[in-house]
Amino acid sequence: TCDAYACVVDEVACPTACTAHADCAADAACVDGACEFVKWAFTTSTTHNGNFGGLAGADAFCQQHATNAGLPGTYKAWLGDNTGAPADRFAQATVPYVMPAGPANVIVLATSYADLTDGTIAANFERTEAGVAVPSNIPFTNVTPGGVRYNGGYDCGDWTYAGANTSGASGHSQSLDLSWTVGNITNCSVVHRLYCFEQ
Repeated sequence: TCDAYACVVDEVACPTACTAHADCAADAACVDGACEFVKWAFTTSTTHNGNFGGLAGADAFCQQHATNAGLPGTYKAWLGDNTGAPADRFAQATVPYVMPAGPANVIVLATSYADLTDGTIAANFERTEAGVAVPSNIPFTNVTPGGVRYNGGYDCGDWTYAGANTSGASGHSQSLDLSWTVGNITNCSVVHRLYCFEQ
């Protein structure tokens, strides 16, 4: 095996450098010329109102964006409600969460799940599944910095209702402190993006 690198059948030895993510194994990315095991994270390129059909529907929304962009793996939405939240839904990675930033570039969001949930993140969470920067978003979340549900009243009816009389808690993509994930309250009839994480 070639560890984090994609094996080349006609090569005598495994690669030792990369120039694109395609040079790396499916669960790795090219980071500064070397393949490293990572988990992908992104904010969706499209928006949706608060009715995702529950957490499963929101996960499917994330998965479709990842699949369309050619990102490997299984994805879940950074959402919380009365049925669950990242703290009990996510596979808590010990490798970096990175955002796409081109065929051979990534932006590190956090070095692990523990780092992700310590109250701060390393970069603005503004890259889509295609690596395009879409700043100043307030994605639906209802999740505290620690990864648990924020408030039972701010989840658009467990993410199944988009009525104008309901509210959803959201974060802000331009924040590096706890407000990246919580701090705004928005109407469920308004469309917003989601944060998505590879499992």
